[in-house]
Amino acid sequence: MGKKRVILLLAIVLVLVGAIAFFYLKIYRSDDSEKGIDSAEVVALSTIPNDAALVLLFDDKFKIQSLIGRESLTAPLFVRDEKSSLMGMMQSFLSNLSEGDYHTPATISLHSTIPGRFSTLISLDIPNNYSKSELLDLAKKIKSNIKKDSYSGKDFYSLPKQDIYFTFIEDVMVFSDSKVLLESSIRHSAQDVSILGNELFVSSLQESKSGDMILMFNHDATSNFFSAYIDSSYKSYRSVVDNVASWSAITFHLGDNSFVGSGHLINDAGNKKFEDVIAEQDGTKSTISKYLPFYTHIFYSIRPSDIEQFISDYYAFLEANRRKLSFDRFRDTTSILSSSDKKSINKLFAEFGNGKSYPKIEVGRAAFVVGKSLEWVNMLNIEGFADTLSPSEVDFISMKFGNFFKTKSEECIKLGPWHIAGSKVAIDEYRDGKATFLSLYDYMTENQVVTELDNNSVVSFFCNFDQAYNHKTRILSEKYQESLDEILAQSNLEALSLDLTSSQSGGLLEVSFERKSVDAVLMDIERDTTVIIPKGPFEFKVIATGEKRHLYQTPNLFLRFSDENKKPIWSAPFSTNICGAVEGIDYYKNNRTQMLFASGDKLYLLDMTGRFVSGFPKSVEKEILIGPKVYDPFDDKNYRVMLLYKDNSLGLCDVNGLADPNWGGFKPKEKIKRLPEILKLDNKIYWVLRTSIQTYILDYSGQPVAQFEGYKRVRPDSEIEVISSNEVVLSLFDKKNWILNLDSGIFTEFE
Repeated sequence: MGKKRVILLLAIVLVLVGAIAFFYLKIYRSDDSEKGIDSAEVVALSTIPNDAALVLLFDDKFKIQSLIGRESLTAPLFVRDEKSSLMGMMQSFLSNLSEGDYHTPATISLHSTIPGRFSTLISLDIPNNYSKSELLDLAKKIKSNIKKDSYSGKDFYSLPKQDIYFTFIEDVMVFSDSKVLLESSIRHSAQDVSILGNELFVSSLQESKSGDMILMFNHDATSNFFSAYIDSSYKSYRSVVDNVASWSAITFHLGDNSFVGSGHLINDAGNKKFEDVIAEQDGTKSTISKYLPFYTHIFYSIRPSDIEQFISDYYAFLEANRRKLSFDRFRDTTSILSSSDKKSINKLFAEFGNGKSYPKIEVGRAAFVVGKSLEWVNMLNIEGFADTLSPSEVDFISMKFGNFFKTKSEECIKLGPWHIAGSKVAIDEYRDGKATFLSLYDYMTENQVVTELDNNSVVSFFCNFDQAYNHKTRILSEKYQESLDEILAQSNLEALSLDLTSSQSGGLLEVSFERKSVDAVLMDIERDTTVIIPKGPFEFKVIATGEKRHLYQTPNLFLRFSDENKKPIWSAPFSTNICGAVEGIDYYKNNRTQMLFASGDKLYLLDMTGRFVSGFPKSVEKEILIGPKVYDPFDDKNYRVMLLYKDNSLGLCDVNGLADPNWGGFKPKEKIKRLPEILKLDNKIYWVLRTSIQTYILDYSGQPVAQFEGYKRVRPDSEIEVISSNEVVLSLFDKKNWILNLDSGIFTEFE
């Protein structure tokens, strides 16, 4: 099992800290499933003091190795500082043990010995083919300067300067990086006191399924976990995580660079924990990941089957934790709503409280990077509600599902069934087509990631850690951040998903994680949608002689005509900005040159002496952003003029501004930044359009010749190689070359 494949503990702790506050479930019971390792059969557990914050129970001691290496993502949990060498010793110790047929259970536990710092205890059942003296000799072989000490009548061994301490307790070899913790283990074992005396711990362990590893987390230790591992900016989540449950247990099955797990939580505090909020809810499928960009960092979603019960239980949870009053002050402050918003809210929920239920609602919150900042959006899906809500309406409704959705949005957009509200820059990601270019669901599906984004559940959480660390979003404290960045740089996708599903016996938490380097790395694709309007000078050729001429605007908007050396010949007054293009044409087909340009919603034609041609300007259908670009498709001077309008659509017309009758128009989701190139094949005309993030090939009418979706998208920098009268070779987003048949729209791999 390679070191790089496991993000296990870090991922779970981050989830517990960052968003598992949503996930509360009752004790999971499964009469027809194989149970986890019986606590009575795991001698190693008896050496763990009952103040453990986190316990990992392995069915095989050799599975510890992948978690404790310095290159492992979980190293911050166990490697206290650079001088600590316990984990290095453990790697050597386990490597020198003979695996044979003696795969015995083992445990790792974390204990808060001083505020803000955790110490590690590792307990290994002694294999039948080893004596204690043989194991001691092996330890001395690895660390020759080990000295013998004693505590409470028990021998133990140490290298204090290296924070290495170990002893033998009955048939268990116990290691620690803390002398205080090892002494605690010795003292408690002598008194027959251990974690096995904690009824919640034992009950949860007995209900766990069997697997490679079982993780047990004590939620009372949340505050210390935050202090030790988590950046201070996340401190507001501390109490929320503490209130999830009393203990949680998750069983994991480990794969190559991935894991899947299922588990349960135990609560002995009634509605003070999040248990009662979702315990009675049924799960449904979500579509939220299909309306989020592929570069989403994090999202969570709540979709209760009984919204009235959910809200009632949530308020009871807040009241039990003495937080309801402060929450009510925010939730009931309708000053954030305009008068029209209030009417819409009242209309939407008019039936609630009159014996009728809410419509089915799903509420989500997501974050993705825009520029250098992490932007959050609230998302709302109301079954059968077609109108577009205002930003404050989305925020107000979302707040009924918890203060996780507390925000003040600036703008809102309706996309499919979803109302999406957030800052202007976040919503512009949707308007400009960047957020809709490739959905998170398609990105994960096409990369065959094990993460499930549409499970049948009540609550969902997703995080792609790569998105956070690529943009320096700090989750861990500064002490661990740099080393973690270096490890995460080895892959470009680290996706974790969690789903909470109700069941008759309580609930089930499903976890999946995969870490990999994918072939198609979309993050290197330009997502800048800034459109630059060329300023000139604009060069064209004199049709009769082939000489170069230039036309450009001066700061006072005058038009200036110059020779091939840009020496001014004449200037003419003009009052508005031209649209970044000037084309030389032969309007009268008499071998004389005129200059065609655009301003506003009009085409202008100027002769070589500075006079406007009679009948011009000519109006077009919309205001122009860039253009014109002139084509002579059939070499007969029956010009076609392409224009990019300000609404991000393309127009095709003749020189007089009359729309081409064969043109159906084209308007992609993403920004068009330049006008298309013409491609002639076998008397057919095609347009090659390069947008901010991909390339389209359009037929003469403006329709795409193929379905450019998913990884059947053409890279914006792709060359277009013609290989037959109806075939071209293109570079797609999978970084492979493909042949596209322009007649059928079918792609075949190029060999």
